[in-house]
Amino acid sequence: MDIKEIAVICSGATGEQSTSHYPAEIEWALIAKFSELDDLTKIIELWNRSSVPGEPTPTFVVTPIKIGSKDCFRVPAGCFFPLRRIESKLKFTNRDGTPADEGLVVGDIYDDRGYIEGQTKASAIFELDQIDEADLADDQLILEFYLNVFATYFVEDEFSTATIMLRNPVSGMQSQPISFKTRSYVKQRLKLSREIPIHEAGETRSVDLLKNLVVDGKLEVILQADHEGIYLGVGAQHLNIRPQAFEYVYESDDELVVTQSVAHMTSLLASHDATISETFPPSDDGIVAIVDVQNPQDHEHLQSLLRLSNPILEPLQLDGDSLTGLHASLGTTEKLDANVSLRFDTSRNAGNFKIDFDNMIENRKASAGQAIEQSVNRLAAFSHLTSMAFDSISFSNSNGPTIEERIKILQQIMERSLANVDVDRRGRNVTILFKAPEIESFDKESVRFALANVEEAMGRDFFNRHRFAASCEMYEHTTSRIPETPQAWMRRAHQIGFNVPPVFDGFQTRYNWTRHGIEILIEGIEKNPKSIELKCLLGNFIGRRIGRSDERDEFRKLFSNDHELHQKIETVVELSDVASPEYDVDSWIVAKCLAEMCLETIEDNKLPQWDLKMSVLLPFSRPAYVQARYAQAMSEAGFWKQSRLAWKEAERQFDEFTDTELPIAALFPSRLDDLIDRTDEIELHEETRLVLEAARESLALDYWTIRCRLEQTDALQQVRKHLFLARVDAHDGDSNKSFKHYQSAIDALVEVENSHPKEFTKVIGDFHRMKLEYQYLAEQLGESDSHSRTHILDIIDEAEAIADRPLFWNAMMKSMSETE
Repeated sequence: MDIKEIAVICSGATGEQSTSHYPAEIEWALIAKFSELDDLTKIIELWNRSSVPGEPTPTFVVTPIKIGSKDCFRVPAGCFFPLRRIESKLKFTNRDGTPADEGLVVGDIYDDRGYIEGQTKASAIFELDQIDEADLADDQLILEFYLNVFATYFVEDEFSTATIMLRNPVSGMQSQPISFKTRSYVKQRLKLSREIPIHEAGETRSVDLLKNLVVDGKLEVILQADHEGIYLGVGAQHLNIRPQAFEYVYESDDELVVTQSVAHMTSLLASHDATISETFPPSDDGIVAIVDVQNPQDHEHLQSLLRLSNPILEPLQLDGDSLTGLHASLGTTEKLDANVSLRFDTSRNAGNFKIDFDNMIENRKASAGQAIEQSVNRLAAFSHLTSMAFDSISFSNSNGPTIEERIKILQQIMERSLANVDVDRRGRNVTILFKAPEIESFDKESVRFALANVEEAMGRDFFNRHRFAASCEMYEHTTSRIPETPQAWMRRAHQIGFNVPPVFDGFQTRYNWTRHGIEILIEGIEKNPKSIELKCLLGNFIGRRIGRSDERDEFRKLFSNDHELHQKIETVVELSDVASPEYDVDSWIVAKCLAEMCLETIEDNKLPQWDLKMSVLLPFSRPAYVQARYAQAMSEAGFWKQSRLAWKEAERQFDEFTDTELPIAALFPSRLDDLIDRTDEIELHEETRLVLEAARESLALDYWTIRCRLEQTDALQQVRKHLFLARVDAHDGDSNKSFKHYQSAIDALVEVENSHPKEFTKVIGDFHRMKLEYQYLAEQLGESDSHSRTHILDIIDEAEAIADRPLFWNAMMKSMSETE
């Protein structure tokens, strides 16, 4: 929305929207000037866009009405201003049902939530007050939940379920459980009929909600989670009653006026011919905030300003009773000058505020330098750790100023900024003037990278605080500022596409996060077409994030049907033969196409090792590893013939890789098989031998070559088949049949140990998940193990799960241990 000016007005409420819940305290109005006023429905959709990717905007009914002689519109409350919320009383019960003042803590950064554990007697009990006829809409009570759903492990259902029960706080009469599917960070509305079913004395009957469950206006709502491992986070304001209320809208050629009452709209329209700043100066009965953008080319900066909810006054914790007026004029050009006028009820309070503000500025001057250094160094550390997790692809900037130069530039800008804050008090009024420092004297390249660091740090902070839309936009600013830096695109894609928030919010929404990360990499490749690292990481994303996540079955299905994404990927690599027995477009085959393209690019252009911001082993080995993952996916899906053929092809590709001359040894080009084929010659060159041994170890090459051969044997195929059938039966709810197949799978592993004892020890660690699933069923069914099965389970316990590691895991762990 191309907004030129915006004014937000706060004044005493007219009482029109007041109910027993919402006393007549304040009322908001909004006036916005646009370069070009769009359709009202479209504006509402943009205004209410969700922070959750892929979540559709709720539908709002726009009704034309007359206010005086003006043509206006009525829209449901909540279109432009947040709904007034009930501060309900909230108490909890523990997992054993005993009363508790607080819920559990699960590491959430917010302290206004408590969590209840699923499939226990834990509950959150909201006590709503002053419920009456005015709260019903079409004879229904509309409850609105805003939950945080925290999952400690992956469950197969797309959404977990929860139940609520309505309870009479005096008699204890309680409704039957009402079930609903829980969503995170989405406002969920439950429409409850006035006739509520209850179960008493062995029979079910209906009672009147207001007459039988509400006592003196009070009603208890009990919330419980249904699934083990699912935790629901709630606070006192996270359950609200949605009354039948409205907002009112007036449109002119370029202005939009929104109020919460007809009376307020009538008042504003009576004096609406002047500009915003002339018509609505600060007054004794209201607070006005004005943002005035003079230059059309600077309109986009207003969106950034509105997005950064970090007001300069926040650290002072202003007493709302003492502040009677505010006038903020915030420049949105690159200079971002600010002029804030505050009016207090007494001169003394104004003087106290000035003292507190001056002290805050001095404290900032003393601590800003160290804070900047910590922030920039933290980003560098994150980049290094991410590189380790992604097979040595460098996530650290390889161009631009050094970390030390960026820190120094930011510290100097901050020092000048704080020196340009001027605070003046006259009577009850305090004026804060800020003039942005001139930065022309700084090196432009250093400033560009330094500011990109600031935006990236803010994007990460927004993400951690669950402000996902703001985080995405801030990361977009970062890559716009330094588009020629591949690592900036990598870090943005990783943060948005790989660090899916720890909320259980459905397969489609979680896939959308990953999809967005893939699109970011494709855009980065468009800006940096020569970057092999971006293309390699794109294949890594599609392979690992789509094909190895907990939700891989659903993700691979969604990816296969995502034709729009396929078209974008085809701008990077041709997708002509990417079908598998399972999917029309198989994510693992697409990842393999990208891996082969990267290798061909390196070989065709004869790129030297030092031009790559990753280990040269990665692009040469990736096609074979991705082929092995594809073979594993075919096995997990039950395509036995295709799986065996795929493992055979993976074996051929590993043989080809180990027989390829690689530029990894200092003295002469070497093959990884030289340790076997040229033993005598290699022994004469100690440095070369150590390099080759380290390369084989870092890639877990012996494990993968052995596994390719072993997976083709009848013995291990039997293990895979029984394991597949066990999981199918478990999903269908047939625990006894599933348990028998698990037993058969373990018995088949005994045969693998007998027939292939040496190879067996290399792959047995990959059955940890099978062992846990089997033991869980054994406990549920009260079964015990034979001696041979116990022996195999003990071996699994002691073995390492090599298949789940990144390629360079061994090298990373060795490097970290040597550093320590």
